[in-house]
Amino acid sequence: MAYRTTLRGVLAGLAGIGIVLTFLFARIGLVSPEVVVGFAVATLTALFASGGRTAFRRLFGRTPPTDSPADDADWWLARLEPALEPSWNGWSDLVVTVGLAVVGLGTFGLIVTVRRDDPPIELLLVGFFGLTGALISIGFAISGDAG
Repeated sequence: MAYRTTLRGVLAGLAGIGIVLTFLFARIGLVSPEVVVGFAVATLTALFASGGRTAFRRLFGRTPPTDSPADDADWWLARLEPALEPSWNGWSDLVVTVGLAVVGLGTFGLIVTVRRDDPPIELLLVGFFGLTGALISIGFAISGDAG
């Protein structure tokens, strides 16, 4: 039974980081649309595997969360937390923290290795968002364990 909880937590973490990064990549235009679509499909597969149809309904607004203000329910990204909450655990925190750190450090590595005089500013933004998000998720994971 413990392996099922671990697997659901890891998949919820992958879905969480995947949705945020898909949104970020789509807004910044850093990668091609085909990669964004492929990333979104993999993310939605992880979401379905971790939370089932209920997670899909919550994310896409079919089942409104009971404790969310009406203003937040209009934006689909604000519905991410209620969709992942039932399957979120410590493994999810670990996946999000490590994933964001890898994305942040990886983009800074790309900036260093790019052979141009002016590296894309989008890489710098994704790097800062990734490392800052990793630090914030560490804080949330620590405060969640203490309380």
